[in-house]
Amino acid sequence: MTENSRRGRKIARRACDLCRDRRIQCTFPDESAAACRRCLQAGVSCTFLTERKPRGPPSRHVVQARQRAEAMQQGLQSPNPLPIGRITVAQFLPEPVFLAVLDDYLHRVYPLLPYVHVPTFTSRLASRDYERDQLFFQLCLAVCAATIASIPRTLDSYGITSYSDTGEMVDRASNLVLVGRLALGTNWMDRPSVDSIIISLLLAMASHYAGRSIAGWAYTSEASHCFREMELYKEESYEKLNKIEAELHDRMSYIVPHTGLAYDPKHTSWEFLLPLELSDEQLLDPAAISTSTPVISGFVALIHVFTCMVDLLDTAFPGAPSYFRLTSSSISARLFADATQEPQRSLGFSDDHILDPLVLVMARLEGTLGKIPDSLKLPSPGSPPLSHLMGPRKAEQFEIMRANIHITSIYLQSLTLEMCMSKLEGRRPPSSSTQEADLSPQNSGLIDQLWKMRESVAQDLLSIVNVSAPAVLEANGNSMESTKISPECEHY
Repeated sequence: MTENSRRGRKIARRACDLCRDRRIQCTFPDESAAACRRCLQAGVSCTFLTERKPRGPPSRHVVQARQRAEAMQQGLQSPNPLPIGRITVAQFLPEPVFLAVLDDYLHRVYPLLPYVHVPTFTSRLASRDYERDQLFFQLCLAVCAATIASIPRTLDSYGITSYSDTGEMVDRASNLVLVGRLALGTNWMDRPSVDSIIISLLLAMASHYAGRSIAGWAYTSEASHCFREMELYKEESYEKLNKIEAELHDRMSYIVPHTGLAYDPKHTSWEFLLPLELSDEQLLDPAAISTSTPVISGFVALIHVFTCMVDLLDTAFPGAPSYFRLTSSSISARLFADATQEPQRSLGFSDDHILDPLVLVMARLEGTLGKIPDSLKLPSPGSPPLSHLMGPRKAEQFEIMRANIHITSIYLQSLTLEMCMSKLEGRRPPSSSTQEADLSPQNSGLIDQLWKMRESVAQDLLSIVNVSAPAVLEANGNSMESTKISPECEHY
């Protein structure tokens, strides 16, 4: 038999890697051989690792089957991520300015908006977590927006030249937060958290202060719906939160009802939602003993002031949760529909109950303000300044909250006075003129009494303004200037 004869030789069904590369016939010396003849001669391993390609074009049926399998596999996968890049500090502000704004928040705005845990927040800032954690960076952006909008200063004081006004800066922060949310996933709206509610609330307040009312109400509604979705009005919902998250939830619970969206004040457990009167450091270590009054005490006192008339405002809000009905009419016409009656102090008008809500509110406010810490009460003549009793930075924080508490009290009294005046004006016969002589002697006397009370309230307001430094009033922002101070001063 010749050397090239294949008779009696094992022929591989496919060539080994060596024979395939040399393009020669692959034969085995016998049936039990582990390597082909060429590999044995070359002294190399006989392997079959090279993928064999079928000859000729693939079958049409095979191609269609592969296409169907690929389409089915793609349908099971999530959609491709949105073509959105990572947001950075440089896209908003230079980093030194960014940190300066956050420091202003901790110094001057935090007493009014205590929606971060200061030790944790400052620690994460020092670690530059805003460069790595997109959710924390979104919180920083919202804090910056609320700070810039709250303090009515020019942007030049920060050296900012890239924005023409506060509104543009708030818009930029809001847009960056939206981009960051989209980058975290397309279903970010259906994954609410305490942090996302805080971000929405801060952006809502910043937008309102900057004159972006539509955006402000959109963020407000977003926070309200997330609040409901997480069922944070139920005590059992606290089991899912750690201690710091639970405390931040209580603090923001005070702001959510102020929106008037799906709000039922008579059936809200205000004592349950009241924040703890503990410093942020004590939240980490409850055993820590502090002899000084924590800054959060001013915020808690402000909630007590607000709840002095919360039951009287019950009929002025929509009530039970509703996803389709909001209130747009004046609350004055509905204020006294079914106000809760309590024993009143006599003002000489026992035969007329129109002043009962006013007397009730003033009595409650007097009792509430008498219970607040001494550092939050108005200073008496000759009393030492707060800076002598505590550090200058903490003293300014207490002065900021002191002004807000007492001006809010004045505002609530003024609001109730105005509603009583409107109620009396409604008693005038439709055909009568606007002269007070057309009123009954009793109604005329009531109006005179209300005007004297209004003058007294205005004098109290001016005395508060006189003992408050301009920087203290500035830190309270546009909300106090536009809704509390200006209207009452116009009446005086």
